[in-house]
Amino acid sequence: MALTAADAYRRAIDRFLGKLSGAETVGQMEKKVADHLSLAKQRPKVDVKLSFNEAAGVLAISTAQLEHLLEEHPPSETLFTVKGARKRSTTLIPLMAWAAELKAKGLWKPLSERGVAIDTLLTAELPFLVAKGPGAKQFFLEPLNDQPITEAQIRQLQASGAQIGLRIRVCTLIEAFAQPWQNLDVKRQWVDAFNYAAQAQASRLRNLAHQLDAARAKVNEQALGERLNHAAQYTPSPKKERV
Repeated sequence: MALTAADAYRRAIDRFLGKLSGAETVGQMEKKVADHLSLAKQRPKVDVKLSFNEAAGVLAISTAQLEHLLEEHPPSETLFTVKGARKRSTTLIPLMAWAAELKAKGLWKPLSERGVAIDTLLTAELPFLVAKGPGAKQFFLEPLNDQPITEAQIRQLQASGAQIGLRIRVCTLIEAFAQPWQNLDVKRQWVDAFNYAAQAQASRLRNLAHQLDAARAKVNEQALGERLNHAAQYTPSPKKERV
């Protein structure tokens, strides 16, 4: 089964950074890859072997997107080889050479050039979530930080997607969850997460509404008391009758 971009990226992170401590960032991950690439060019023996899934993760794309790029824009030389258990593999040098060609044609960009800040922490919540639609013709993107997706970023994503045959559209969470997802476990986790967040927000609003009701009742009581006091001050005293 094809991996989402987030799943593939996690494979690459494990390959280059090992177990996450919560302090690593997108910028550090990309620097680690760049530093190892520079070292491997000087000393080919240290070139990193990558599985197909890890290669997709290094490029921060899904394995389906990697398949599409290989079919539509194949490298000049064989990039992946099959050995042993018939699993495809490559190494960092040829992969990044091909990636540079794709970038020059506007077909691929590093994650940090797609609107993700370099100081975004690499935790269990990776900086993006991609759910591939049917036929790899559309995917849904939801940021995992507090920064909303701007109109400019949407247009940029749509233009980049069109170049590799993907249609990108903006939809609500309800609409996204109604679509078929590539990984049902991921879909369930996010439905649960957003449902929990929505329930927590609803509970907070209910508590706030109760507090406001109590405050309104108190204000009304105070206003009534003030009106009664004001009326008492201006009520004429009864005249004494003469005998």
